[in-house]
Amino acid sequence: MDEWKPIDTAPTDGTWINVRGWDFGMKGSRRHYTTAFFEDGRWIEASSDASKLRYLTEWQELL
Repeated sequence: MDEWKPIDTAPTDGTWINVRGWDFGMKGSRRHYTTAFFEDGRWIEASSDASKLRYLTEWQELL
């Protein structure tokens, strides 16, 4: 699998990618992982409820 890259280098053209971040933005807490895309200035979880995501730190391409 590809290396994790800083979230500020992620594509913002609607491409679906893997993302991860710290729960509640607290480094050292639990990690959350999901598939997401960037739209209208925010990260959206690629799921049935399309939750807005916060506290993302890294991304990698889908395989």
